[in-house]
Amino acid sequence: MLLAALFAVHVYRAAATPATADEAYSYDRYVRPPIREVLAAYDPGNHLLYTLLAKRSIGLFRLSEFSLRLPGLLAGSLYLWAVWLFARRIARPPALALAVAAALALNPWSLDLYHTAWGYGLPVTLALCALDLMLAAPLPPRNLNLAAVCLGLAVADRPRFLLPAAALAAVCLVVLLRRGPPAAAFLIFAERFLVPAVATAFIILVLLMSHAHSAVRPAPPTRAEEAGARSLAQALRAIAGARPVRIAASPSLEPLINFYRARYRMRNWERVAVNAPDASFDYYVLTSEDAAWAAQKPSIVLARAAGLVLAR
Repeated sequence: MLLAALFAVHVYRAAATPATADEAYSYDRYVRPPIREVLAAYDPGNHLLYTLLAKRSIGLFRLSEFSLRLPGLLAGSLYLWAVWLFARRIARPPALALAVAAALALNPWSLDLYHTAWGYGLPVTLALCALDLMLAAPLPPRNLNLAAVCLGLAVADRPRFLLPAAALAAVCLVVLLRRGPPAAAFLIFAERFLVPAVATAFIILVLLMSHAHSAVRPAPPTRAEEAGARSLAQALRAIAGARPVRIAASPSLEPLINFYRARYRMRNWERVAVNAPDASFDYYVLTSEDAAWAAQKPSIVLARAAGLVLAR
């Protein structure tokens, strides 16, 4: 019941929370473009597994904060299920198993992974599933293969998982050594675990890293400004109506306004540009630091929210 209630909280937060700057940036740079463009210029900040799932989710349910976060929610449900199986496997008394599950599921770091479209939750879930598969007794070969693929995908999605994956591989080897002769254990470990895990990660990483580049991102807005950006986008939607408009935005707000442009299907909005000090734009969405841009031409402040300004 505790884990079901926690999942319900994740669902509510995924549906009610405004899009964050990171989510908007990920959508605008990785999810929105065709997959051939995403793979042609791979950015290490792109969580490829999440990108592919988010493309499918948005294709099925149209763009919204919830559909963008749906793969994270699915990963969260699998994580909670794996947490419960893992807790029952290592703690026999039900009360102790519940305590272990609560400690893992209510960890503050993991609470934010599964109602946002950040992509970090998928490799964590894959790693925990791999650990649970390794601890099965007796340990069938199929479990080793699945655990290896899970770890390989986790490393391919986030290369920083290489060290945790290596630690889990050591756990797997120790489990095998405790259950059989050393020679047989090393052979099974190499054939059933090490080779599939390395092959999975290597193939994906080689394909992606051959097109890797680093993207320069502006400083992100605050949580209050992220909520304010949604309010201003809704105000702009009502003010601009159906006529074609050009919109400029502060660098940190540009991905958010482009996200809401797609979210509300405002095809009459041109793709939002980073603001410039000229009069060629119809509207400006600015942070307090950039509000001086609007002062360089006769402007009218149409709305304010969380320190942000909508002007024309």
